[in-house]
Amino acid sequence: MREQKDFEVYSCHVSPDGKRLATAGGVRFSPNGRYLASGADDKIICIYQLESGPPTIATFGTNEPPPVENWKTSKRLVGHDNDVQDLAWSYDGSILVSVGLDSKIVIWSGHTFEKLKVLSVHQSHVKGITFDPANKFFATASDDRTIKIFRFTSPAPNATQHDMVNNFVLETTINTPFKSSPLTTYFRRCSWSPDGNHIAAANAVNGPVSSVAIIERSRWDSEINLIGHEGPTEVCMFSPRLFHTKKPLENGATNGHSSGGALVTVIASAGQDKTLSVWNTNTSRPVVILQDLAAKSISDLAWTPDGQTLFASSLDGGIVCCKFETGELGWVANLEETDKALSKYGSARKAMGIAEDVDGLQLENHSKEGERKGAESRMGALMGDFHPLPKDGTPATNGAKTGTATPNQASTNGQVEAEAEKDKSTPAPEPADKTAERVTELKSRVTITKDEEASKVPENVILEAKNPVSVRDPSHITATKRAVGPTAPKETKNDQAAVSAGIIPYLERHTTNEFLLKGRAYTLQRLIKTLLSKDGFESFESTVSIAHLENRIAGALSLGSKDEFRLYLLMYAKRIGAEGLRGKVEELLNLLLGGVLQDKKGEGDNEGTGWFSQDEIICGWDRKELLKGVVMILGKFRELQRLTVQYARILDLTLEDDEGGDAMAIES
Repeated sequence: MREQKDFEVYSCHVSPDGKRLATAGGVRFSPNGRYLASGADDKIICIYQLESGPPTIATFGTNEPPPVENWKTSKRLVGHDNDVQDLAWSYDGSILVSVGLDSKIVIWSGHTFEKLKVLSVHQSHVKGITFDPANKFFATASDDRTIKIFRFTSPAPNATQHDMVNNFVLETTINTPFKSSPLTTYFRRCSWSPDGNHIAAANAVNGPVSSVAIIERSRWDSEINLIGHEGPTEVCMFSPRLFHTKKPLENGATNGHSSGGALVTVIASAGQDKTLSVWNTNTSRPVVILQDLAAKSISDLAWTPDGQTLFASSLDGGIVCCKFETGELGWVANLEETDKALSKYGSARKAMGIAEDVDGLQLENHSKEGERKGAESRMGALMGDFHPLPKDGTPATNGAKTGTATPNQASTNGQVEAEAEKDKSTPAPEPADKTAERVTELKSRVTITKDEEASKVPENVILEAKNPVSVRDPSHITATKRAVGPTAPKETKNDQAAVSAGIIPYLERHTTNEFLLKGRAYTLQRLIKTLLSKDGFESFESTVSIAHLENRIAGALSLGSKDEFRLYLLMYAKRIGAEGLRGKVEELLNLLLGGVLQDKKGEGDNEGTGWFSQDEIICGWDRKELLKGVVMILGKFRELQRLTVQYARILDLTLEDDEGGDAMAIES
């Protein structure tokens, strides 16, 4: 069927319940169907929310019928400098990603709609975005003839830009299938298969022929191409369901098969040749070819959630609906089959946790407050702390008082003038801004002259260093001719080399150098990368990282390294909290709790050492303080709050106001 052709239709999308079809410049429903995101050439993204009240009447002066539903503008997101070309929600609805002609990738929170991060990695217009159904990656397609894959972790509902510093990392760049692709398409809309194995990329080429590139997830390469279109393709869209090649019986068995045959995916592609093609992974030829479907290029495709109906929008203002009968594309598999296919990638398609009580929210706020204080202190150290201006000083542009600066007096033959001797007895006034003082020191230079002639420099200048230089024996020290003469180190039996405060970082750096010198690091990196792409190794990276931190903690505890023990303990707590490992979190909290709640015993009553000791002190730290720091870190993970709130109540973290000092500055 065709709708009335009034304007160009650039995008279409079907709601998750399959009851609504939306069209706009760029439009996408949220996974829960609550929000509708729309972007256009006004550089603004509008978020619409369905209201329960009656709809408003039609706009005055138009012949449009009154709306059936009441969709109102909830948010207006400003972040692009040019047209918004495409939008996509993550499968858990935690983020919304928009791309546009300004070459930017803007990431928005799916809960608060705050801007979380801006990625400027493409060199030209970005015209397509798709998400991994396992919720681990998303891919963007650009006119710079590349597809970039980004790895991400779903942010918390109250996440901020500061929390996303190490999130949304570029995984790889794919450019081989697009080296000579044309730049005349409106879009490069790509799609991820429902089983997570492949990405279909539009506007690819195979020699002189236009094609659709199928990128494999395991190696991020493209060895499969769908060839059949006469012009460049603009959009690809996988059906959201898997299909059986044979009809399953009610008892789950078929003739000679335990299931309905092999599982296949179905993909539709269209573009400037005005042709719609439907493919599946079981055959090398299209299942359906619909030529001259529209008068102009097809701009977007949208499947219904059941995978049996396909909508196509075109630039001639038409919307085409293609409904397939049962068995034409295959037989729709159960959703359990899709979840099973995604399980090997560690699918994280679960909704974000909801705080269960007020204590959980208070604990979360305490945790965020600690991180904010830590960020402010680090920023203050970088930018220079603020110092109040003295009452008798007049502020200048560099923060120093005007009229108090004195020129540096030059010394002759290393001797200081009488005026300088007098100045030594009088302490110099402290400047208003230590940052300005530091700048002045950096700009000043030492001038050594003889009889006011700079060319006659004393031949011998003696410099004394009382600290050991920590060089290896034998050593030879040289210096420049100007102002520095030959220097000989003082050799004493008490000289000691300056070593790192902790032995573990030194050993790790030494090991890394050995690997780099012998060329083993490259081999190990290739080996690990190959393992991560195979089945059964999805959690390999997480397991190794957590085990490595556990070894660090054990080593620091055995060596009695106080500072390193606390640092690695907090890093370990942050990692297991982000991974949602409830068992390890509970084990860590129990070990830290130790004998905090028990009465003090006699000297001979303590049993066990290290973690299993009942002492209030572990590795030089108070158990209660360590437990407080760990609880503050874990408090922002809502899926663990049912466990962490219990320990927070023991420590009275959630029962006090925010005025106290419970918020700790936690190292990131």
